Amino acid sequence: MSCVLVACGSTATDPSESSDPGSRPPVATASQTAEPVPAAAVSVGVPRSLDIEAIGVAAPIIAVGINADGSQEVPTSVHEVGWWEPGAAPAAAGNGVLVGHTYSRGDGVFDDLGDLREGDTITVTGSARTADFVVEKTAIVPVEDFADAADDIYQTIGEPRLVVMTCGDYDGDSYRATVIVYARLFESHS
Repeated sequence: MSCVLVACGSTATDPSESSDPGSRPPVATASQTAEPVPAAAVSVGVPRSLDIEAIGVAAPIIAVGINADGSQEVPTSVHEVGWWEPGAAPAAAGNGVLVGHTYSRGDGVFDDLGDLREGDTITVTGSARTADFVVEKTAIVPVEDFADAADDIYQTIGEPRLVVMTCGDYDGDSYRATVIVYARLFESHS
């Protein structure tokens, strides 16, 4: 299954020239939703803000969806984080997916995302509660391989996790990779 990507630093281009894989992210089927939800899975509600102390991020979160061409919508501001609303909310079952811009558009919120290391904390505050996630790994996935990672990224079932993404490997003209941070739910509180 293939998927689209994330916030890159460049402005929008013709979809035929895009490095985005280009089709809709997977959606859970009725049979997939029958899997039991872990007891710790309690949604933050509508995510409002993101804090990542290790890389100096304190940013508002806005909802993003899917563009007409099937690509994932991204924030228009380089200072905002986008929550992929068609998927899981952070701390609910499945992966809450967050995207943001990096440096080529100027001072992007996720300029240093690739510097996160195992054990760093990511905090999402929502309309109902706050959840702390612990980074498990950071990966750099070439654009041509992003579709292979999509099923894992856009999970709407299973253990509550957070996936945070931005573009990477800028060659002066375009981004050739996606920086992906995977984190597991550590604690959720009111």
